[in-house]
Amino acid sequence: RIEATREVRRIMKQQPKKPRALIQASAVGIYGTSTEKTFTEQSDTSNEDFLSHTARMWEREGQKIEALGIRTVYARFGVMLGEKGALPLMVLPYKLLAGGTIGSGRQWLSWVHVDDAAGLIAYAAEHDDLSGPMNVTSPNPVEMKQFGKTIASVLHRPHWIPVPELFLEKTLGEMSLLIVKGQRALPKQALTSGFQFTYEELDLALKDLLSA
Repeated sequence: RIEATREVRRIMKQQPKKPRALIQASAVGIYGTSTEKTFTEQSDTSNEDFLSHTARMWEREGQKIEALGIRTVYARFGVMLGEKGALPLMVLPYKLLAGGTIGSGRQWLSWVHVDDAAGLIAYAAEHDDLSGPMNVTSPNPVEMKQFGKTIASVLHRPHWIPVPELFLEKTLGEMSLLIVKGQRALPKQALTSGFQFTYEELDLALKDLLSA
């Protein structure tokens, strides 16, 4: 991530006509984990674990591109829900009739439908008034226990057997921190600027993604 950003800076620096904007990926993991706090783009970042440390270093490289006079948006992604990624792994136990809460169930899941994530990236690229951190998450994060119950409801499957954190840690690696620890991040920047989410509520997002 860091080396790629450095290479992007090198290429941009050489261009006689610089790009108008850079949308750089980041993660809400930059805030650290908490079951009690709510994070917006104005919240302090953390350096407490692998994800927060990596995201801070990543954005620091992006700031060097911003210093070239290029409008830079740091898209801090939550857990993206789509056909690939974390969702299929989280849904699998339910399809096997063995679904249940992951971990304590009290950890927050800041999720976003893949279509809204793509929409936010395009929106940020087109709106010159947007710059700096931008949380790419739904306005309605949920606790993990509610996330599991919603999957069960959409799939018409039971929600009963707890899922060990080790299952996701083995399959998702360090990124599993977003799920097994979590944080409540809100997209204040997007909402203030007028972006309209298609999937604000979890049940609508899961019905769209799991209906096939």
